[in-house]
Amino acid sequence: MNKATKIKAAFIACITALTLCLPAGSAFADNKAVPPEKGSLTIHKYLMDDVSGANDPNDGNVTSDIPDGATLLDGIEFKLYKITIPSSGKTPTDGDYNLNSLTNPTSFTSGGETFQVAPADTASVTTGNPSTGIAKASELPQGFYLVVEQPSTKVTAPAAPFVVAVPMTSADGEEWITDVHVYPKNEDVSVSKEADKSVVELGGTVTWTVRTSVPADIAEFLKFDLVDELDGALEYVSGSVKLTGYTSASDTTGAIIADTNYTVTVPSTANSNTLKVSFNTSGTPAVVPATLANYKFIELEFKTTVNEDIYTATGHTTEDPDTRTVENQAKVEFTNKFNQDKEKLTNKPKVHTGTVVIKKIDANTGEGANVNGAEFHIATSQANALAGDYLKIDANGKIIDVGTTGYDTADDWTETTSGGTSSTEAIATFRGLVDYTETAYNEGKTYLSYWLVETKAPDGYNLLAAPVQVTFTAENSTADTKYEIDTTVKNSTDFTLPKTGGIGTILFAAAGITLMGIALILLIVGLCKKNRKTVR
Repeated sequence: MNKATKIKAAFIACITALTLCLPAGSAFADNKAVPPEKGSLTIHKYLMDDVSGANDPNDGNVTSDIPDGATLLDGIEFKLYKITIPSSGKTPTDGDYNLNSLTNPTSFTSGGETFQVAPADTASVTTGNPSTGIAKASELPQGFYLVVEQPSTKVTAPAAPFVVAVPMTSADGEEWITDVHVYPKNEDVSVSKEADKSVVELGGTVTWTVRTSVPADIAEFLKFDLVDELDGALEYVSGSVKLTGYTSASDTTGAIIADTNYTVTVPSTANSNTLKVSFNTSGTPAVVPATLANYKFIELEFKTTVNEDIYTATGHTTEDPDTRTVENQAKVEFTNKFNQDKEKLTNKPKVHTGTVVIKKIDANTGEGANVNGAEFHIATSQANALAGDYLKIDANGKIIDVGTTGYDTADDWTETTSGGTSSTEAIATFRGLVDYTETAYNEGKTYLSYWLVETKAPDGYNLLAAPVQVTFTAENSTADTKYEIDTTVKNSTDFTLPKTGGIGTILFAAAGITLMGIALILLIVGLCKKNRKTVR
């Protein structure tokens, strides 16, 4: 035992003896060297993303010097245990305290010494009352206390147990702090999900990013999995998983995490279309790779394509599948060092497609019964429409435009009107269009136009004289309007020249001409006879 420790032990022994022996009202009661008989402990409970400064402040005073982003946390229980100081006078040292039980300890070790504990007069306190994130234990007898945070669903893991003296010597060593304030902090696992776009064409690719914070004690975690049960409208792109680690929130470069640190389970029917990235475990107990402790954030990136389930209720989880929208949520599943299973859910980013609906009617009657069977193509510009460069669909169901690889071998995208009756229009629908481009997710929108071309008219009707332009707007590109344009197209009946008149008129005209010819002939014959008589 070094000299400082011996002095400290002797001091504690003397103080304890004085506290027990001196009668109330003794002249020594005002002696600042003698600790007050009682004090209180005020616990300020905070939740934060980074607990690197979790032990600050630690001088027992009230402070507002709390790290940015830390928020007060209600409903957290702390159990208090009075520590029996051994005859050696040795006290717990700063650092880890190894408890024989997390929930109901009777002893703990510190600095190679075992300390016995028993529930304090105030056995436990809970933050809140009302919503303050603060708990207070009053009228605690002078001494050392072990404070143990109890497990809660509100935090990833309890804060480490700590020891506090009540009352506590001030930082300058000249005063006693009778109301000791402590600021234990919990680290939260924050997790979010983003898509690289909010609108995509049918068959198009969306890149998803799941970002999670990394707990400071991640190397002691027994499990840490990133899980994403994909919506039925999303198809995973094989081999697209990439993991990047970041050392801080300001780190924009990151480092690729080697795939030897994790295992990828690809989506399938057997696992409900779930993508899972599990960090490999090893050792006894099996813990996640220590290399994760080098990072403060981890990002999982992967790609999906959008299929036609985005328009149906089958296998599609959006509450209103008719909105042409798909949303998806990921989560982090982990088991902390206390063997507690936890999970944290992300937000639900949404991706949609646009739709153009053609409502075809007879120009004269307004009915749709006779205009079923009209065929339409669609183009992304008037020039493309006039040149016959329409949108096509490739073998994978992806919509592609002229100039895109594979365009020449793709199938023509043709939609045909149907369902028309005497009271309803004949309908043709182009689904899976992009209604706007954007500079960022749901920002900087530029709304797009398309041109409709009728390539085959219903029997007895004329083709449209020119392409029909339709334009998405801020008003029709919403979930409420289902990202849809409805446009009415009228067809006129067919005709052959001459436009007016019928066979009867033509026959009448021919007969008239014949009669006029006969009359002319008779007139000429008559004049000739008259001339011959005159000559004689």
